[in-house]
Amino acid sequence: MTRLDPFLEAILARTEQEQAAAQAAKGEPPPWWGAGGRPTAVTQLFNIRLTGHQLGALRAEADRRRLPVSAMARAWLMERLEQEQADESHGDRKT
Repeated sequence: MTRLDPFLEAILARTEQEQAAAQAAKGEPPPWWGAGGRPTAVTQLFNIRLTGHQLGALRAEADRRRLPVSAMARAWLMERLEQEQADESHGDRKT
């Protein structure tokens, strides 16, 4: 198994801690935990490039919602993916 750069490992760990803290603030276990308090899925790191303005806007919105930026961005991406998949299954996909 390939080991991540220590800097990237630290970022990933911090992101996971932010996610856990956000879920704990809601009184919920992190989304990757099963009923027994164990992770249910292995996550992978995905990078995207944003301009400074785009990242600033994303951070501001995450702060407004009191969410970690990564958790909000992930939720938005997954919501959009689910929407696209639903549209495709109903023949509504725009090409």
